[in-house]
Amino acid sequence: MYGYSFAGRYIHHRTVVSNSEDPAHVLLPGVHRIASLLKRWLLGTHQGSVQANQLDYYLDEYTFRFNRRGAFPFFRVIEKLT
Repeated sequence: MYGYSFAGRYIHHRTVVSNSEDPAHVLLPGVHRIASLLKRWLLGTHQGSVQANQLDYYLDEYTFRFNRRGAFPFFRVIEKLT
């Protein structure tokens, strides 16, 4: 079975942004926020020297850091011990 077998329970709603009078950041604020955070992280951490052929690795690292942003260091130590 596939890794995202639980995804079949969710109903997906399409949002066509080009037909709307509202700007994209109003309709999809989460996407806009993540893109802004990614750009800020790339400019701050890597000082803007990002190679196009390495972009996948940068995105993987950003995803890892974003997913771990709420984990406390104490819990990380416990995870490694178990």
